[in-house]
Amino acid sequence: MKTQIGLAWLVFGGFVLLSAPAGATAQSGATMTDGQIAQAVKTAADISVETAELADSLAMGDEIQAFATSLAADYRQSIARVEALTERLGFSEQEDPVSEALREEADDEVAKIDDLGGISFDRSYLERVIEHHRSFLDTLERDLIPQARSEELDALLGEVRTEFAAHLAEAEALAATL
Repeated sequence: MKTQIGLAWLVFGGFVLLSAPAGATAQSGATMTDGQIAQAVKTAADISVETAELADSLAMGDEIQAFATSLAADYRQSIARVEALTERLGFSEQEDPVSEALREEADDEVAKIDDLGGISFDRSYLERVIEHHRSFLDTLERDLIPQARSEELDALLGEVRTEFAAHLAEAEALAATL
């Protein structure tokens, strides 16, 4: 029987949802290497930049566009930090089923974003941002941070957690104005 990582990835609107079926990670016994964790964060950030740029062009509200622009800039910085850490610690880029699933799901979700426009896009975008940020923050705490072996990667994941929490608060504040 093949061991699977047990993490499913969904991306929407520049945000990543990492979810594990109840107990799947613990039951499977599978863990991610630091290289895989770093690659997954980099892949998620790269997809998030692409999706936030799309949101910036499709959003009706100036505040939503500014939010998407800010997210794209933040995720570009995250990519640079992950790449620097990967190089410094000698992690090899490790494509894995999680990153592959992330890319596949992103393609599906981008198609859905493309079909929306105006205020319906803005509302849907923010609703999903909030939902996905909450889930991602939970997964960081529950799965990714505990699996990180490198202290530097653990610190980077803490920074990513702080960024996502700030983006969540901003998305919630914007949603309250719609």
